[in-house]
Amino acid sequence: MDAFFQLGELAALPAELAELEVLVERLNQPLFRWHLLRARAALAHVTGRFADAERFTEAALAAGRAEQHPQAELLHHATLALVALERGNDGPIETAIVMVEQQPRPLTPIGLAFAMRMELALDRQDQARVRFEDLMSMYPRLAATSTWLVISGYLAEVAVELGSTEQILALYRSLAPYGRSFVVDGAGAMACFGSAARQLGMLAAGLERWGEAERYLEEAVERNLRSGALPFALDAQVSLADLLARRSELGRALEMARSAARTAARLGMKPLQERALRQLRRLERAGPRLSPRESEVATLVARGLSNREIGTVLHLSDRTAENHVKHILDKLGFSSRTQIAAWAVARDLPSRGRDLSTGPE
Repeated sequence: MDAFFQLGELAALPAELAELEVLVERLNQPLFRWHLLRARAALAHVTGRFADAERFTEAALAAGRAEQHPQAELLHHATLALVALERGNDGPIETAIVMVEQQPRPLTPIGLAFAMRMELALDRQDQARVRFEDLMSMYPRLAATSTWLVISGYLAEVAVELGSTEQILALYRSLAPYGRSFVVDGAGAMACFGSAARQLGMLAAGLERWGEAERYLEEAVERNLRSGALPFALDAQVSLADLLARRSELGRALEMARSAARTAARLGMKPLQERALRQLRRLERAGPRLSPRESEVATLVARGLSNREIGTVLHLSDRTAENHVKHILDKLGFSSRTQIAAWAVARDLPSRGRDLSTGPE
């Protein structure tokens, strides 16, 4: 199961979990049930089934209490905080930070990394920065334990906001060999955060290595989608849209941001939805403006009409329709009608132009 999580082979996990459940039922030990339910919660979280993740972690807490496991309460609240991070609910995040700080011994590196990431989510940049600097000072000496990849992933997400160029570069070099892995803590996964290519793309963008950033983010979108890690595919998609906008690929950026906003809304990922919507508004303000006639032509291109058919619908000559298409290509910096169609669909132009005929009379 740990191997399937780290390989991103999430589709293989239900069969493993079912096999494990047979053993758990036969042995009837709370400890084994606790591990089973935590793994189910981790799989539900990474695939965007947040209500299931909460349900499984509540059941895991009951099993952990029956076993009197010392980490049952802490890991329960940590899982709830991870779900709350995606849903935009501060309460469970606050509770989890308090639980971490109340541990009887000094914070372990993974506890420090978790608290750091949660404080950044609450916009407590000063507290997050202190923990970040502490963790970065010990990072070169950290052993490659089962939590190393998660610690590195948390550091990467904080470094792009609070770190120096040198710190971002150090993390980029450390994570680079794991670009095809999924970020997960092993030895009984508590959480999985999708493809490490997402964090590498963020770090590469922080270093202004735009080509590498685009390559990693495209890989993160593709691998997360293929594995079913939808929340982390969406996060990578929004980051990639930012990068494409910087490179003036506004049509693709708009398409990605609009798609991410819609899917995030469906999953209940309010922070990511709001981030994508802000991005959409920026892109729409920054993008080139078509004339009303050019918008009509773009709408008909999106509906698959030829220049001749566009001319018939709009009562234009074939040459005039062709010139309008050329002007649109020049304005948007595109080279094909397919790009115009994608740009128009991203802006919902076909649905806004319902009064236009869908073909020649």
